Amino acid sequence: MNITDIKMRKKDHGRLKAVVSLTIDGNYALNDFYVIQGNKRLYVQFPRTKDGRNFFVPINNQAREYLENKILQAYQTA
Repeated sequence: MNITDIKMRKKDHGRLKAVVSLTIDGNYALNDFYVIQGNKRLYVQFPRTKDGRNFFVPINNQAREYLENKILQAYQTA
């Protein structure tokens, strides 16, 4: 999996810091990742349906960490 584009809309709504869209392998778009300020650090909330169910879930911690790191690096440099 290769993230080929990251679009970031910075926000300042309380703990919400940014809304992110990813393009993967130049072919797939994933929208509505959220950069959230937690009590100790920034974290990424993955996309959910309106009733709160996750619809995009990394299968393992390595995949989750890869996506979180890419998103948070883009946030820090935006």
